[in-house]
Amino acid sequence: MLELKRAKEEISDEVVLNQQRDFRINALKDVLMEKLDQVRALDNEIKLIKAKRQALLEIGDLINQEMSRLLEEWSQGGSNDANDKIA
Repeated sequence: MLELKRAKEEISDEVVLNQQRDFRINALKDVLMEKLDQVRALDNEIKLIKAKRQALLEIGDLINQEMSRLLEEWSQGGSNDANDKIA
């Protein structure tokens, strides 16, 4: 009888430990999922920033090309239109 009582207590203790372990595992899963969502959001932000940076670089290149063209026209005594654009 004593052995049966002790076995029941051990099983009960094991059940409690398993429940506590499962609770901790689920809590950690929730934290990890939240962190994963944050990482995904940051990754999307980084992609957006990179795209904006690339667009700005392309705009800068176009501006430089246009300035070079206008300066070339101006240095060759180009049209009044080119002189007006620089002024």
